[in-house]
Amino acid sequence: MSGPPDDLSPRDVAERWLAKQRVEKTDSTLSTYWYRIKRVVNFCEENGIDRMQDLSAWELDELDAQFRGRGPKKISISKEYRTINNWLEWAVNIGVAQEGLDKVLEPPKTTKKEEVSTERLEPGLAESIIRDYRSQPVGAHRATLIHTLLELMWWSGARIGAIRGLDRGDVDLEEETLEFHHRPDTGTPIKQAYNPERKIGMPSEVMDVLADYIREIREPQIVDEYGREPLLTTPHGRLAESTARRYSNFATVPCRAGPCPHEFEQDSCEFFSLREARGCPSSRSPHAVRTGAISNLRNKGWPLDEVAERVNTSPERIKRHYDFPTLDEQYRERRADWVDRLRLDETEDFDDAE
Repeated sequence: MSGPPDDLSPRDVAERWLAKQRVEKTDSTLSTYWYRIKRVVNFCEENGIDRMQDLSAWELDELDAQFRGRGPKKISISKEYRTINNWLEWAVNIGVAQEGLDKVLEPPKTTKKEEVSTERLEPGLAESIIRDYRSQPVGAHRATLIHTLLELMWWSGARIGAIRGLDRGDVDLEEETLEFHHRPDTGTPIKQAYNPERKIGMPSEVMDVLADYIREIREPQIVDEYGREPLLTTPHGRLAESTARRYSNFATVPCRAGPCPHEFEQDSCEFFSLREARGCPSSRSPHAVRTGAISNLRNKGWPLDEVAERVNTSPERIKRHYDFPTLDEQYRERRADWVDRLRLDETEDFDDAE
């Protein structure tokens, strides 16, 4: 038996490794893996490295120097390099990459606290942006796909995979509910965590937006390859997760609801576009929107167990990964009312006490 081909490109090797991961990993995880390892693939293609065998330790170190020179967060480097090294270790083991290549990139050491992202869409900003969307004419901004997606993310607290998996039949406008279903055989699995298949209520104002979207914006002719009718549609079919991530960033740029906190002018700001919104320091990913939504539920008095049921995660994980109240929120939103219980009852008569 001959050895592995020596002309495999870095992209070929990446695609082969990702295909092997598909058995155990979700589409979301695979997308994250690709986002991380394509840094190496793009570097090779930009520098004329056509064969994986030709990528040397020195060139990989040059990529490391360039990446660190841009000042990324330590946690970003650590997560990215761990994935890249897993890929490179596999490539070395099957003989399509040079020995030792998986030892070049050294992930920075991080603490458990640093591993948890506390970035969130602030509740006050979220509500200001949503009010602005709702105040616009239908189709101009109100009830567009971007606005509808933001409403669903914010008020349900669900993961983006669960939201894009909604079908038209999962929405009951009269009962004002959504149903989330695990449908791995037809392309929309949801994380099997705490309460995966569930029915949740939504505020009537959100359902009004959904009604406008379904009536005016949604493309009713769209049926996916499994014969299902997606709720969130594009001309190409069901809303893709990568597109949803771009929409989330564009929906949450803060200048939609007021002056830019970074003193950019909206008309000339490069980040006020669907393609570049991710570069805005204040735009937020679906995970950050979910984090803010969970904190918002807790601020509004929802018990921890009820929030966990609604958003399909455990109470312990909420406390560790999602709920990061400010000092003011800890007191004003969650504990101030308890102070009244400390007051003496001035009407109680102690004269007869023995």
